[in-house]
Amino acid sequence: MKSLVYVRAEYDRLDKLCRVNTKNIRLSTYSKQHKTVAACWFHTNNFIPYSITFNNRYLCVMPEVDYVDIIRHEYAHAVSLIRTHQDCGHNSIWKDICLEVGCRPSPYSYNLNKLEQLVALIDLMNRIAL
Repeated sequence: MKSLVYVRAEYDRLDKLCRVNTKNIRLSTYSKQHKTVAACWFHTNNFIPYSITFNNRYLCVMPEVDYVDIIRHEYAHAVSLIRTHQDCGHNSIWKDICLEVGCRPSPYSYNLNKLEQLVALIDLMNRIAL
């Protein structure tokens, strides 16, 4: 379930619910130790979202419920940009969209310190298994 195919299918479903079109937003992944699990990127001159990136380093070890919450969290950022043509960050407009799409209206729905510990443990186990 944790794939960009699933993310695109979920965004297509949410597009119908929110009456927007996010098909032109590029979805991608990366895998490195970083401060973020995901991000919605947009053009600063016109506030059009062009990319949503997901950090597989954390998503692959995250519980399914948090994974779904994060992909909807980033979708809410894209919708807020499309609807308002401004960076809403984690303001009340963004929070309302979170409720609309079924995710927690919280800027931080996960603990990176705990995820990083889990990733380190998995890395260690993989090295031992070699």
